[in-house]
Amino acid sequence: MRNKKRFVKSFLTKTMLWAAFATLNYNPAIAAEYTINNFNDLSSALNSGSFGDILNPSQLQTGDKVILGGSINADSSIEVAIDNVTINGGGGSSYVYSATGNSIDGLITGVGTNIETNIENINMQGFNNAIVVNSGNTLDFSNSALTGNETGILNNGTTNISNVSITDGITNNDTLNFSGNNNITDLNGKGAVSNSGNLILTNADVQGSYTQTSGSLSVIGETNFSDSKTNISGGSFAVGNTTGNSSLAFNGTIGENAQLTVNSGSTFTNTGNVTLNNNDTLNGSFKQSTGTLNLKGVTTNGNLSLDGGDVNITGDQTLIGGDTIGSGVDLTVGATLTNNGGTINLNNGDKIESTGSISQTSGVINADNFSTTESGGSLQASGGSLNISSGGLTLNNSNDSISSEVNATIGGDLTINNGSITLNTGDNLGKGTISQSGGNLTIIDISTGNSTLDA
Repeated sequence: MRNKKRFVKSFLTKTMLWAAFATLNYNPAIAAEYTINNFNDLSSALNSGSFGDILNPSQLQTGDKVILGGSINADSSIEVAIDNVTINGGGGSSYVYSATGNSIDGLITGVGTNIETNIENINMQGFNNAIVVNSGNTLDFSNSALTGNETGILNNGTTNISNVSITDGITNNDTLNFSGNNNITDLNGKGAVSNSGNLILTNADVQGSYTQTSGSLSVIGETNFSDSKTNISGGSFAVGNTTGNSSLAFNGTIGENAQLTVNSGSTFTNTGNVTLNNNDTLNGSFKQSTGTLNLKGVTTNGNLSLDGGDVNITGDQTLIGGDTIGSGVDLTVGATLTNNGGTINLNNGDKIESTGSISQTSGVINADNFSTTESGGSLQASGGSLNISSGGLTLNNSNDSISSEVNATIGGDLTINNGSITLNTGDNLGKGTISQSGGNLTIIDISTGNSTLDA
């Protein structure tokens, strides 16, 4: 008898709830608010248990608000087909979950186009895709968390994210915009991404363009920016943190107004176009085999490893021990390049412009088929080592100077048309011809090598 009374009471309660939802007649100009505190209590009353119809009954109007409070178990996908409806979790302790084992999607924007949905203050877990944004639709997603899903967001439309934590990843196939403070794991896809807030990406594979004019970006783990249209023109950009090693493969542009930090133990590999100046910090490794690097006074800390591509000295730059400019680099020196312990390889593809010069106090210069020009900048060495390979070295500039303190090894032809060079004890004349048509050549007490003097 008691069970019968409970059944009648439950049936009457659910019937009354359904009647209330079915008969209310809202003025379209006035936004209404629905509160759903427990889905299981309402499921039988709402269209034979179809949870999706909670957000799509005929009485929902543009601008309505649905509050999902408490703990709600969704046993079918929730389609939001009304424009500009707000789905609010009702508080930090509220969450929507699925007990079906990641077999269904969670919130889905309407199948039609031009549907804008606002989702805020929601924790979702247990879904295949927690949120699906269909093509032509817009999602504003804020102050929420997605964890324990197969994928956090599948974005085929436009998604605007603010103050969100997602550990399940985002597959971005269209347009994704970040503002506020966001922490995202496993961002991937070929869609466009923009950021004006503070964004942390962990293990991201950004195959579409990334744009940032302000704000901050930190990448942790294995990160790839593969679209050449990526442009970080402002704000800050950090690779790695203090807790572990990270690596970034970057194809895009980093402007001189952006502040780049490569943290200790982390690696930045450039195939794009990057400018480094005195606002940037290299405590980790910066590598390049293709692409373009513009150096303008960055403190390298011995972390430059440049094997190829273009390197342009656009501001006074100093290299120290550990820094290397390899023979595969096309080097253009338009300001003063000072070598205080690094290694510079010079060959036929390199040039010192009239506004530039190379000055060495320590370190190594390897010259192979390299010539200075009379109208260009000079090559000056007051210390360190100068190694001339089979391709040879030609001095044409009146300010070229190789002092007696330099340890010179002549393994190819040395031609002096201008400038000055002193060879003395400790230098190795190896093989090749030393010829002079101008400038000053001084040879003091050399007994090592088989070079031919033609002066």
